[in-house]
Amino acid sequence: MGGWDRTVDTLPSPEAKNLPLPVVTGFKGGHDVDFSRMAAAGIVLLGHLQGISNAKLIIASDLKQNLDKGDTWFNDFTKAVDEYVAKTALDAPQESQSTARTLKIKKVAQPILDLDLKAAGITSIIWATGFRYDFDWIKLPLFDETGEPIHRRGMTACQGIYFLGLKWLYKLKSAFLSIAGPAEDAAYIAERINDGK
Repeated sequence: MGGWDRTVDTLPSPEAKNLPLPVVTGFKGGHDVDFSRMAAAGIVLLGHLQGISNAKLIIASDLKQNLDKGDTWFNDFTKAVDEYVAKTALDAPQESQSTARTLKIKKVAQPILDLDLKAAGITSIIWATGFRYDFDWIKLPLFDETGEPIHRRGMTACQGIYFLGLKWLYKLKSAFLSIAGPAEDAAYIAERINDGK
């Protein structure tokens, strides 16, 4: 898929590699995880958690802005994939446009700003917070001022030290195991090791 093969050199700025990635799943043949569609289907979406007071969650009013940002990024990503399919004349099925995105505004017009867990009958919460890298254990001069590894396609200035599986290591797919993203990067680094670099 064209978008997955996009290289880090095509990004508009170094900061762009930290923009959200498309949320996709291979479940039932593969599809995107469309939060707008979830809202239209009746799933309650919330802004980010600001705090907890007794059994009440205090929630930010940023849900609509976050969904809008996600939709913009997703639409840009979809456009890039469609352009690649057209440019390379790939035989790809046409996808029908979902109407869920147009329903989103109504569903989040009055976002929930506080939630009393007891009154709502909520007895369990699963925090799915994702993860971030922790390189504190590496005591080498390999990082920039933001804590990001300094590398070129996974190769660092320190002989014998390489990175794999990072977001945008070289391509969008670099961190995705489901589409064998690290495999291409690993092959590149293995060749450099074999060349004695």
